[in-house]
Amino acid sequence: MSEIPEGAVLIQPTPFAPLIDWWGTTAENAEWKPRLATPAKRAREHLNAFFLDHGFARVFWKNRAEVVPNKVWRSNQPSVRDLEWAAAQGIKTVVTARSGINFGAYPLEREACERLGLDFRVFAFSSRQPPDVALMQAAPAFFEEIRYPVLFHCKSGADRAGFLSALYLALHEGVEPRKAAEEQLNWRFGHSRAAKTGMLDHVFVHYERARAATGIGFGEWLATAYDPAAIAADFTPAPLADLFASRWTGHE
Repeated sequence: MSEIPEGAVLIQPTPFAPLIDWWGTTAENAEWKPRLATPAKRAREHLNAFFLDHGFARVFWKNRAEVVPNKVWRSNQPSVRDLEWAAAQGIKTVVTARSGINFGAYPLEREACERLGLDFRVFAFSSRQPPDVALMQAAPAFFEEIRYPVLFHCKSGADRAGFLSALYLALHEGVEPRKAAEEQLNWRFGHSRAAKTGMLDHVFVHYERARAATGIGFGEWLATAYDPAAIAADFTPAPLADLFASRWTGHE
């Protein structure tokens, strides 16, 4: 691993994206410009984004919501037009929770953000495992240093965008953590607490148990007592719910 650059945020590696520079604040080492260098390559990325990455389902369904008025938005994977909309709203930073780079939406998003003057940041984790310790401990500083207004997104906008929004509300806005989770990790966004994606809800469940026992604050718990292995071991998904979330709806 390369030397850690100043201001970098640790990004959790997952099986989906072995090529990401895990210490890069914007995954700059993932070369995206050559993927758009010719009309044929650009067309391939557009086709990949529309069909293989399920962009066709996001033409009319944005899964977009305002988390904090005039400050924080959440959505599914934005198209170029969606990013133009975001820039027109005054949004300054786009944060992706997606781990991969090998899908067409990635270079198109990077190009659009560069053209529109939007900061592109990565805070990547799996929707089916608790984020690792280093990533969670980096979250307070991450939320402090990004420019606002901000758009959080993942692929479907159901799970990771919701978790990131709840984490932001609990750490940066002082919202009671369980309330933040119930609002943002919600069925109305397509999130299932019964599937493996419920692992993200279980992070907040474990915190509530710790708070009930010791009175510990959320930030302190993340810094000193957060245990993703214990959270994962304590959660059992419902098989049918997970089959639906994983295979039929295409959640990452």
